[in-house]
Amino acid sequence: MARAQKRTAKVEEWRPYVEGLAKNLVDKLYGPKGPAWGTPLTEIADVLREIREALTEKMRALTLAQQAAGADERPQP
Repeated sequence: MARAQKRTAKVEEWRPYVEGLAKNLVDKLYGPKGPAWGTPLTEIADVLREIREALTEKMRALTLAQQAAGADERPQP
């Protein structure tokens, strides 16, 4: 059984967008009817894990690049 997770207000604010993105990705991956019958759950989980890793990697790189680009705005210690 999945555990309920506490999420920050920022994440909850973007939740509808993320849910729409998830639906779009699933539709593109599997089509409107979803994965074919008999597709093992482990295969689905592996694909979703790889997508999560790719998304995390890209978002981390973009976030750090944007932060570095604004280094001149960093407050002095």
